[in-house]
Amino acid sequence: MPRIEIFRLFVPFTSIMLISNYAYSSPWIEASDPFLRSSMVALSDGAVLNGVTSTFPLRWSSAAGDKSFVDISSGLNVEFSHFNYALQTAKLNRGNRRFALSGGNKELDNGWFADIKRDKWAVEASYEYLANSYAYRLNSSYYLEHANDQEFSFKDSYIALNAGRALLDISMLPRWWGHGWNHSLILATSGNDLDAGLNWIGDNHFLGVWSVNIVTSKLEDLDYEYRTSMRYAGKLNSWLELGFTQHYWFEANTNYVAKNQKQSAVDVKLTLPKVYNVQHGLYAEVASAQKENSLGAYLIGWSGHKPIFNSSFRVAVEYQSMTSKERKLIVDEGIDNYLQASYLNESSWSLSSYLQLVNDHQVSAIVSTQKLLNDKNDRQRQYQLAYQLPAFQGRIKLSADYINKDTNDSEMVFGSRYEFRF
Repeated sequence: MPRIEIFRLFVPFTSIMLISNYAYSSPWIEASDPFLRSSMVALSDGAVLNGVTSTFPLRWSSAAGDKSFVDISSGLNVEFSHFNYALQTAKLNRGNRRFALSGGNKELDNGWFADIKRDKWAVEASYEYLANSYAYRLNSSYYLEHANDQEFSFKDSYIALNAGRALLDISMLPRWWGHGWNHSLILATSGNDLDAGLNWIGDNHFLGVWSVNIVTSKLEDLDYEYRTSMRYAGKLNSWLELGFTQHYWFEANTNYVAKNQKQSAVDVKLTLPKVYNVQHGLYAEVASAQKENSLGAYLIGWSGHKPIFNSSFRVAVEYQSMTSKERKLIVDEGIDNYLQASYLNESSWSLSSYLQLVNDHQVSAIVSTQKLLNDKNDRQRQYQLAYQLPAFQGRIKLSADYINKDTNDSEMVFGSRYEFRF
């Protein structure tokens, strides 16, 4: 029996009625919803799904693998219903027209999953369609960014051609590669680049479920015009997931930078045995140095998930650090502007939590401390609280960020967003 039909048969109807029409009609799980990601990772850790979980945008077939039997006896009914509703929304083209309005007191660059860059205000409208062999979204945005520049953009637009295991796309979508929630040493983009990508998925007894991505990007406001990235990610078995990435930057657009640059990165996740009904795992990322041929930075993290009274709760703790030699060379010599990752921190740690209630209200809280990469060893502390709820036949998100720096400079950044799908 096909996987989608198995999903449909096992979905509790009452749980589906509690989920709003916020999901995308898209061939991917996009890097825009940490709560959907949390449900997917919980199902993967619980061996309900057997696919890759670390390369966003993530094809539905890559996340699910090709299991012919789905077992949700592990108590993940709510998470399963959430994931399956989003899958069915994509398949049936529900909510494929969208209007969104967002605003705040200033722009903000966080570099977190689903919150990489936030404009001061923006108005968006989009239409998308998903068929068996192709999919597209036309999204138009009018927004105010840094220095009060008003811009018109097609960010979040894409066209994709599906050929079974292969998928070709041209897109302007945010990308997040790696297992981190508030850090990524692999790749974290805001969707301003124009990407041309090829994705190929497979499954065999030796490599498990695997995915290969090759992406060439026309970069926006960086020291290089183009970047080509190649990534392999595979879930070898129920407890081990590996990823290998290589980046190449070329065609410098300024005279003072090197002709080209490159970086390698490796990531791994170990799913641990369940403890007190908590599904959890350890993950790590390492990236090569940019000043010499050696290790440049590393990330270690732990994430755990627990169903609570028909609600879903996740916590993630992460620590990232740069090697002392790489830090000294960058501080002394400087570094060109081309990395799209959390690499340029001397050290950083974060604690994030995500609570999805049974009535589809969602709350997230994040605490982050960064030791900045300069000769003054300045620190920056940030606290964020965000709340999402269904309202006015759409969805509203409210957020508040408090940012405190060693220079006695602190600020509050408020954000709001209303999204309506029909």
